[in-house]
Amino acid sequence: MNRNESHESRRFTLTDLTLEVAGGSVVGNRYRDNYDVLHVDATLPFAVVADGMGDGEGSRRAGAAAVPTFAALVREAWPEIGADRLRTVVDAVRTLLRASLDAGGIDNASAIVLRASPAR
Repeated sequence: MNRNESHESRRFTLTDLTLEVAGGSVVGNRYRDNYDVLHVDATLPFAVVADGMGDGEGSRRAGAAAVPTFAALVREAWPEIGADRLRTVVDAVRTLLRASLDAGGIDNASAIVLRASPAR
């Protein structure tokens, strides 16, 4: 695997059911590097990808700030993590990123796409 792709997977056994959660990301056609940040949780069956937008380290920093916060808030709410709670978590992460942008921690040209959907 190179800097342009990332893959993670975890296996969870729940009584007689085994669930494998996996995530992956590859560089698109526009940029030389992949600015996505991938997290497959080690303790709960969920994965997060922050889609870095832009051609710069700031995109990776934005994702690196968003993903651990998102994962911590999901873990904190577990198992009550329906669509409403996911929207609340996304809003909290966006607020964190805005504050970091205002403080100069993330450059203005950086962005990530952060969207959450419960498994169906």
